[in-house]
Amino acid sequence: RVISLGGLNEIGKNMTVLEYGDDMIVIDAGMTFPDEDLLGVDMVIPDITYLQKNQSKLRGIFLTHAHEDHVDMFTKLLRLYHDEIDLERVMFNFQSENIFQHHPEIYMMINRVRKYYPNAKFRKLHAGDEFTLADTVFTVLQTHEDSIGAGGNELIGSFNDMSTVLSVVFDGKKSLILGDIDGSAENLIL
Repeated sequence: RVISLGGLNEIGKNMTVLEYGDDMIVIDAGMTFPDEDLLGVDMVIPDITYLQKNQSKLRGIFLTHAHEDHVDMFTKLLRLYHDEIDLERVMFNFQSENIFQHHPEIYMMINRVRKYYPNAKFRKLHAGDEFTLADTVFTVLQTHEDSIGAGGNELIGSFNDMSTVLSVVFDGKKSLILGDIDGSAENLIL
């Protein structure tokens, strides 16, 4: 079952649940900024009632890229569920772990992971990598590295197009997780 908790037909609040039997994987955990008529509100988040009711099924959270509409809810999820989630590894799609120092929002997120899960291993993703989580097979089709040419020039101009792209086999069905890619990135992976 695929359940959208936010981000469908809107910009922001990206959060999708893949659920099969007793397992659940969350794709992205974003927020959005409020409209002008929501005075005093700093951010608008997805309705996570379904996650709260089914937290024992949560096996993993995958973030496609580091824009707030895809990741800002992640630290809130860690605060809420760090006792229930056994985090063993963090897979990332950045040039290196050093980038965390130069981007405060990512640095804060990673520090939260390290606070709650001091033994978590960090692993860099590369195109062609395959991993299994809760009987779901993920194959990495694109990372930011695929958008950088041999001379270090960017083949893709948009950070959105540098989203990690995954092929997912879930409940016997194959699908793609695209993040925010479009246009030039689609042409590179097709």
